[in-house]
Amino acid sequence: MKQKISEAKINHKSPFKLIIFFIIVVTFIINPQFADPFNSIKLYALLVTTATLIRYLNLKDFIVKIQSLKENQENFLITFFILSMFIAALVSKNKYQAFFGDVQRQTGFFAYLAFAVILVCTQQLFYKSDILHLIIVTTLISLILSLYGIIQYTNNDFFSWNNQYNPIILTLGNPNFASALMAVLCMLNIGFLFTGLINRKIKLINLFNVFILFLNIFLSNSRQGIVALIFGIGFFLWVEIRRYKTNLGVIYSIIALVAGLFIILGMLQIGFLSNYLYKDSISARGFYWRAGLKMFLDNPLFGVGIDNYAGYFKYYREENFVQKYGYELVSSNAHNVPIQLLATGGLFVGISYLILILFVVIKGFKSINTLASDLRLFQITIISAYIVFLAQTFISIDNSGLTIWGWFLMGLILALCNDRLSENKSIASKKFAIVNLNLIISRFSVLLIFILISLLGRSELKMFDARSNFIPGSQSNLQITANLARDVINDFWAQSAYKLESANYLIQMGLEDEGFKTFKKLAQDNPTNPSFLTPFASMSEYKGYYQEAVAIRLKIEKYDPYNPDNLLQLARLYKTLNYRNDSLRYKNLILDRFPETPQASKVVLEIIF
Repeated sequence: MKQKISEAKINHKSPFKLIIFFIIVVTFIINPQFADPFNSIKLYALLVTTATLIRYLNLKDFIVKIQSLKENQENFLITFFILSMFIAALVSKNKYQAFFGDVQRQTGFFAYLAFAVILVCTQQLFYKSDILHLIIVTTLISLILSLYGIIQYTNNDFFSWNNQYNPIILTLGNPNFASALMAVLCMLNIGFLFTGLINRKIKLINLFNVFILFLNIFLSNSRQGIVALIFGIGFFLWVEIRRYKTNLGVIYSIIALVAGLFIILGMLQIGFLSNYLYKDSISARGFYWRAGLKMFLDNPLFGVGIDNYAGYFKYYREENFVQKYGYELVSSNAHNVPIQLLATGGLFVGISYLILILFVVIKGFKSINTLASDLRLFQITIISAYIVFLAQTFISIDNSGLTIWGWFLMGLILALCNDRLSENKSIASKKFAIVNLNLIISRFSVLLIFILISLLGRSELKMFDARSNFIPGSQSNLQITANLARDVINDFWAQSAYKLESANYLIQMGLEDEGFKTFKKLAQDNPTNPSFLTPFASMSEYKGYYQEAVAIRLKIEKYDPYNPDNLLQLARLYKTLNYRNDSLRYKNLILDRFPETPQASKVVLEIIF
């Protein structure tokens, strides 16, 4: 009689439980007292995760396996991907952003290094005796998040978020990320229902989770969660049908392909499913994808800089995008992870990532028929959940609280492919016993990381306090806000976006010289980003530095060619400087390119010679 894992002896000292712990931490951790309450604190948790797990990395074994490429392609691909991203980060113009990530994203090199470490450690440390613990923890995480989603939807959240989206954002800060994570968890719970590895009590909770998670996905009004879940369930069914009925599997495959085509067409506002699947934001993503591909084609080796998509988006966006969505809308991400990596990291980063995910899916699929019956359905479940994760990565953004699950699932798939999965835990534990050198490196790294986190977190706290104290047009808290703004501006570890916001506070409080000095420094540090160039140009005009303002606005025109406000200002500046021909040239450019805009009306009235 087959013994359920719930009845088997479990090794409670498994180091794999530490990985589970960090998955929980990164998923749930938030800090409402931070300027970015979601992404920054998750990055800090990822840094601690990386430093802590170093002690369990069998680097010697890992390197030996890289050398035997034929048998251990995954280790080579992981290493090649991380090294490629590291080199791309080194050659990025904005190295702070390349390593730590863009503001409100925080998915630079360090985040991906943490994901890779989690993958490798999961692959090395996961054993059969860990399955029950994994299922129970995943079930509880699903239950907690699903109930929290209902609490948020009914406007009973424990926190008062400044949220412009649907209220179901969980601990990720956005309903799209939330629905995608719930889709991954929903797929896991669906798979757990069919395994023979757990008892009925756990399965009852899994069944409840499936219902509540799907309800949350529906209520979040985020289509990507539903679509991604459909792909995962479709894969799960296809594998099972194909196993028992080969001919029926072929028929199902054809039906699934046709259904998938209709779903994709519906998302693109084509066909009868468009009323259910299309959202205007999906149409915008087509522009984001094309802009990202242009970035890659113009910068094929190293991209435009790791996580620096926002710095070049206005340069590469299409004129049709401006006409449809306005010239002020900016995207900081390609909304497609492979395109994002190609655009910001270049050929080697993007291609190695694509090969890695394809390799994991293929190797996992091949392993299904070789695994024992009690593990076969578990592997199908993990792969199906990974398919859900992958599906959303082609239409969305890499978010730390979500992406950590994708790389964790990759590690599980590869571990389940490994023959030593059934190896006795007591024997295996010797192989991964704590090495003194690893332990020393790990503890030293943890110490350094906590020092770094204290430095990074300081600006988050002060930026939050500055926002809380600043009251436009009021003299109250003036000195406190000014000091906080100065602290952020002078903080080496503060994000450039926070320094820009702080400089704006200083100017609005009448401290114009200080604010102008900061604008100038930020424009020099971010010479291709109109978001930093425009404030410097405006203040230069205000202070009467017209020649300098023209030079800055010409640079803005280069990197933001479809900005009628900038063209209008150039026409005005050239008129002020008595450059008649240049002023008329920009007047005609506005009338030709933006004839039905307020800027066109203004240029007709103002630019008269």
